[in-house]
Amino acid sequence: MPALADPRFKAAILISAPPFYGEGDPTSILGGISIPTLHISATDDEITIPGYYSGSADRVALFDAIGGPHKALAMFSGGSHSIFTDRMNTGGLDLNPKVKAATRELSLAYLRLVLDGEETPLRDWQRRHAALLARWQAP
Repeated sequence: MPALADPRFKAAILISAPPFYGEGDPTSILGGISIPTLHISATDDEITIPGYYSGSADRVALFDAIGGPHKALAMFSGGSHSIFTDRMNTGGLDLNPKVKAATRELSLAYLRLVLDGEETPLRDWQRRHAALLARWQAP
């Protein structure tokens, strides 16, 4: 993986990232990634198309497989795979706008931590949105 490293990338935000099917242990693919990564998903984040299924556990497996100590995972309670898109009806009319707003705020707070060293916005975000989260893990 180091041959593909690009110093211009300072962080990555993975929203509802699918797995590497047929490639074996994702650690062998992702373990060399050392830039900070923010992983965002939802407990009902399922991709179902003929011959292919990916549940939220696949998003957690990618989080676990990525190397580097500066990674974070936000797993929202409920929601669907499409809740992070421009569709307003996925995940429920009440939950959808809350998750979208929380995702925008989280992305900015994480980048402030990574790029500016500001820890407070991420801590404040977690406190404000704790009721929406099934799981939160931060550096």
